[in-house]
Amino acid sequence: MTIRRSDKSGSVLPVNDPAVALAKARSFCAYQERCRAEVVTRIHSFGLAREQCEQILDKLEEEGFLNDERFAEAYAGSKFRILRWGKMKIRAGLRSKGVAEELISRALDLIDEEQYMKCLADQLDVKLRALQAIDDERVIKQKIFSYLASKGFEENLIFQELNKRYIK
Repeated sequence: MTIRRSDKSGSVLPVNDPAVALAKARSFCAYQERCRAEVVTRIHSFGLAREQCEQILDKLEEEGFLNDERFAEAYAGSKFRILRWGKMKIRAGLRSKGVAEELISRALDLIDEEQYMKCLADQLDVKLRALQAIDDERVIKQKIFSYLASKGFEENLIFQELNKRYIK
């Protein structure tokens, strides 16, 4: 016998029930680190009153499911390690998530400067190898600069690294 959704009517509480919304919000936050703005959007989609949403957010923070500082650190670390983003792009991403500037600065300070410069140099080397067929040094520098700037690295660091290298 197959059970159809209509056969189980009444066994599932509606989403706009605060207890169900809290459970769903906990699950949402437990899956991966979330910023407050993401959770607010999710909770509002449940159709709860503003006071109920605030109570749920307070409860999530109290229980440790929601922490913007922890989110900022995880976001900055993963975007740097995995996607090889520069600090400017990470900062922009965190701002778009509604994270406070103080928390963004703290998260970016956790990125090791030596690893950051090594990442920049590695990215430059990869792009330089891809551009070996081009003979014009000015074009090569422009393309490398554009690539590294799009990855979120600071202009002064890009120029500093370009000037260290001999480009044909």
